[in-house]
Amino acid sequence: MAPAKIFYNGTEIGKTEEDDNISVSYCGENIGNVFEGETKVFSCGGKVMLSDLLVGTKTLFCKAMKMASDIEVFAERLFPAEPSAYSLLGTYTAATTWKAPEDGWFQVELFGASGNGGTMGGIGSGAGGGGGGGGCAISRIALKAGDTVVTSGLTIGGTAKAAVNSSYDDNFDHTLSVTSGANGSNGTTMKGGAGGAGGKASGGNYANYNGGAGGAGGNMSLNGNTIPSGGTGGTAGYTGGRTGGTGEDYSNEAGSGSKAFMKVYRGNTNLG
Repeated sequence: MAPAKIFYNGTEIGKTEEDDNISVSYCGENIGNVFEGETKVFSCGGKVMLSDLLVGTKTLFCKAMKMASDIEVFAERLFPAEPSAYSLLGTYTAATTWKAPEDGWFQVELFGASGNGGTMGGIGSGAGGGGGGGGCAISRIALKAGDTVVTSGLTIGGTAKAAVNSSYDDNFDHTLSVTSGANGSNGTTMKGGAGGAGGKASGGNYANYNGGAGGAGGNMSLNGNTIPSGGTGGTAGYTGGRTGGTGEDYSNEAGSGSKAFMKVYRGNTNLG
């Protein structure tokens, strides 16, 4: 807790040095405690004081004085220090307005959708290409309880966004943006489909990772005896994302891409 501020007649007259709750004593007896985030008023106005007032370790020399006003003690709440570790709070797969449950630091990871695998065109066709992996943008942000991160576009294809709104510091207001991995191309006569391009990432204040491209589908052999393999899905832009769908060959259907999603982590110093 920050040092408490002491006010008399509307003027700050001192500070305590405690980092826990603050005891207030008068005539040797405790008359109240002030905790972090509290403001407490002690009724001294108009009284001739029988002793000094002790606020934590701070002595207010008021014995035998007629007080012109009450004494007010304000123990401000400190914002948490930057954390050394984060733990997962939740994963969000649909558009949402997420609200910070407490004052502190949060890590937001926005993952782009992955592309679908391409299809095989039938007998004599090459295999489908793999879908591209989505990008990933990561931010570490200071928020007060009730501040929001608003997501949109968490679908397959297109761009997903997460808009950060911090009342702690406007410098933390920004928008993370990630694009989907592209679909793999379909196989054509004798030729495998191209892999889809990886998605892009921008706006993260901590890191931005582009997704990997999908693998190309295998070509049909001239004698038709070798079955071509479907293209592999592109890797996600960051650990924890989802790879693109695999391309189709004779024994498998084309893999489907996945929607974009957001993960939120809380710092280990948060005031929960």
